[in-house]
Amino acid sequence: MSEAVQLYWGTKEIWSMDHILPVFLVVLVRAQVPSLGSEIRFMNDFIAMEEVCGESRVLLTTLQASYCQLQWEVSAPTNDI
Repeated sequence: MSEAVQLYWGTKEIWSMDHILPVFLVVLVRAQVPSLGSEIRFMNDFIAMEEVCGESRVLLTTLQASYCQLQWEVSAPTNDI
């Protein structure tokens, strides 16, 4: 992901989680993956964690966190006054 950002913007900026998490949330909402929870569970069940390390592991964890955040926002009660 960092390489893609560097290619797109032409800079060598390293993104922090403060930048990455909102991008993940926007991408997930726009992608409208119908069974995202199942897809994430599939990845966790069938990808050997020894093979997922470094940036890939961080991105997989960020995907899970983004999904949990979206689930929480959908189920959270609204306080319309």
